Amino acid sequence: MTVVEKDQIEDRLDAGILGQWYVVAKPGQVKPGRPHGVKVLGRHLVLWRNEAGKVHCLEDYCPHRGARLSRGGVLGDNIACRYHGVTLDGSGTIVRVPAMPGCALEGRKALDHYAVIEANDGVFVYFPSAERPEPCELKLPAEFSDPAWSSILCMGLWACSHRFVFDNFADP
Repeated sequence: MTVVEKDQIEDRLDAGILGQWYVVAKPGQVKPGRPHGVKVLGRHLVLWRNEAGKVHCLEDYCPHRGARLSRGGVLGDNIACRYHGVTLDGSGTIVRVPAMPGCALEGRKALDHYAVIEANDGVFVYFPSAERPEPCELKLPAEFSDPAWSSILCMGLWACSHRFVFDNFADP
């Protein structure tokens, strides 16, 4: 194996295994009217429900000054930064800059957004890869079709790199 191949493997491991769906929260953690911040694969994300109850996911970063959107508020279908009120929709587009009505930033896509599916007591987020930029179908294990096994029973926060998690799944 060449040095370049080893570096590519390390880069892939550092970024996580992309092109997959990951459970990032339980539905009850994403409460109406309140942003919910999570860190997954080294990325800070914010989840919130719109007025219809649909969950959205963006980078947890205000494009104006870098504050965490998870410390902001939900305004109807959108999320607003608590620092200066910059408001974004579920696609990561700036819809309002309160301090500057008609600001040139309004209407611009400023953040990455992530596809979200709620299924079997989990909030799943798709992490795109270069090879699979669009979400694939969420395929759950066959056991999840059995009502006795149809939900994610528990979640735990491991305060470590995802690489340690992968290593330790192989060696329980």
